[in-house]
Amino acid sequence: MPADRPSSDTRLTGLYQRLSALRAVCIVLVEAFLLVPALSWGAEQTLQAVPLFDASANSISPVGRTLHVGGSIYGVTGGTATYGSIFKVAPDGTVSILHAFNISDGLYPMAGLTKGPDGALYGTTSNGGTNGGWGTIFKITVNGEFSSIFSFAETNGYQPSAELLLGSDGNFYGTTHYGWAADFYHGTIFRVSPAGDFSTLVSLDGEHGAEPMAALMEGKDHAFYGTTSSGGSSDLGTIFRITADGHYTCLFSFNGTNGSHPQGGLLQCTKGTFYGTTTDGGQWGYGTIFEFDGIDTLKTLVSFDKTNGRIPETMLVERSDGLLYGTTLLGGEADYGTLFKLSMDGVLTTLSSFDQSTGVWPSGWLEKGPDGNLYGNTATSSLYGAGSLFRLVNVPKIRSISLSSGLAAMTWTTFPEGIYDLEYTDNLAPAVWLPLVKSVIATNSLESVMDSSGLGSKRFYRVKLNPWNIKLPPL
Repeated sequence: MPADRPSSDTRLTGLYQRLSALRAVCIVLVEAFLLVPALSWGAEQTLQAVPLFDASANSISPVGRTLHVGGSIYGVTGGTATYGSIFKVAPDGTVSILHAFNISDGLYPMAGLTKGPDGALYGTTSNGGTNGGWGTIFKITVNGEFSSIFSFAETNGYQPSAELLLGSDGNFYGTTHYGWAADFYHGTIFRVSPAGDFSTLVSLDGEHGAEPMAALMEGKDHAFYGTTSSGGSSDLGTIFRITADGHYTCLFSFNGTNGSHPQGGLLQCTKGTFYGTTTDGGQWGYGTIFEFDGIDTLKTLVSFDKTNGRIPETMLVERSDGLLYGTTLLGGEADYGTLFKLSMDGVLTTLSSFDQSTGVWPSGWLEKGPDGNLYGNTATSSLYGAGSLFRLVNVPKIRSISLSSGLAAMTWTTFPEGIYDLEYTDNLAPAVWLPLVKSVIATNSLESVMDSSGLGSKRFYRVKLNPWNIKLPPL
């Protein structure tokens, strides 16, 4: 293990202390240029970041996945000066705290929310509750009506640190990092109904897996698949399968060379193959991305080398373009984390290295929003000293221009609800850009604007994605 990488237990127990230790600025400004009538260039994708919290809340930071529901975004926070909270970002960007935990109803949530069959949101806290402070399962409506539906009691597990999975049978499935039953202390896998009816499916024995930190996923065969961060034949983590009636099978044990200590869940892509990450191991010791056949064969696709990222802690997401997307907690140009895409055959492309201009420490796995873009969050924001929300969007490109009677009409690529400014200049040496049209809210994948101000012998245009005019996507 590299000397500059914190241990798994250190990262777990010190999560809330470190979330407020870094700062980030949340702005990316990408421009597409056009010299009439020739087309110019533009990058394929960029990162747009939106700040969530103001300076008065700089002790809290979003953790886990954010969730789109009804046009708003919901998530949880943790912090050293608070016990954690549940927040909502309205379509106009307004942030409100729906619930602040008070220890008896939960303490320090470490994972995002899951939408239940009743439309309410469900989640866990890693500590707190009424049975000795071992953690809770809670429910909250989109309007903020909160209820604690279960408190762990150590013998049925404690410190749940992963999102709940809503199974096809209408129950939730999850894991606890520690806890025991039948004399085992290595964590549990459980089932709980929306009403709070709880049962322990498996108490892990260490030999076949220990200390799960990742959410489960339901496979095409309706069994559940997941990873443990420790245990197995080399005590470096495992991949397992478990049925709804509790039949557990350890499918694979990591050995360090092929990765170690997975903390992110598995993704089963459209072709049926599983993909996942490990936080350690591989050729350079900074973690891996792997492909797993679901039976017993694993292939290492990527070994992170720090320049392209290190410590991938979250699960991957498959997008409609057939590529996989994910983040690393650290690494990249400034060692503040990366955002990447991966082809199914293992070609990795770094889309963004988080730094003091784009954000630091992406802390939750990505979610596909209703607008088709990917959303995530960073642990802190240099602007406000708290957390931030980002989305990965296509950069605007001017696709066409038409000239008629001295008028120019520009058409550029957009995403719905993206906000754009169109500017022009008649001289690039030096360029003084003047506004042509400001705050164009896109409604389709293409947007057009006419320049009726009068053309000179030449004119240059640029279209800019405006990262500060916040408007969240509709359903």
